[in-house]
Amino acid sequence: MQRTAQIVVGIGAAMMLVYFGYTRRAELNAKLWHLIHGHSVLFGGYQIPVPEDWTVTDQEESDFTLAAARTDGAVISVSEARARLTAPRDVDFWVSVKHKLLSEQGLTEIVDHSVQYDGGTAACVAGSRHKPLTFRADSIVVDMDCVSTGPLNFIFLGRQSELPDFDRIVSQIKLVASQTRN
Repeated sequence: MQRTAQIVVGIGAAMMLVYFGYTRRAELNAKLWHLIHGHSVLFGGYQIPVPEDWTVTDQEESDFTLAAARTDGAVISVSEARARLTAPRDVDFWVSVKHKLLSEQGLTEIVDHSVQYDGGTAACVAGSRHKPLTFRADSIVVDMDCVSTGPLNFIFLGRQSELPDFDRIVSQIKLVASQTRN
């Protein structure tokens, strides 16, 4: 009888650990990523901060994704624009074209946003098909494309209430090495 009780308690404890691990897998993945890699990632000559509750996924040579360690959390895609010309990019032209494309898609609320980082300023454009007063601010999903005066581009997908996380991460990006571009 005592042996049976120990087995039942052991199985119950194991099931609780499995349940906890499954429900907290994103947070555990973030903790593991930070334990292995620290609190930033080097990309394209830049040191990009990775907050404690975020993790890096899908890292390639020309882009990577930061993901909030919540199952419904925001994602930030970071890519490097390899300019073929020595002239700076015409960010204002890109913004005007983006506005036109979003308007043609029927988006009613088009918003400009910008954030500076060491080596550039990201100009962002977001649009929404929803009227701003019909949803709570924490439930409005923002899909925002950004092009910058520097070599980095960004895409943000998350709730409007998570936009300050995007601003904080991008504004803390630091240039660590100058690179010669072809």
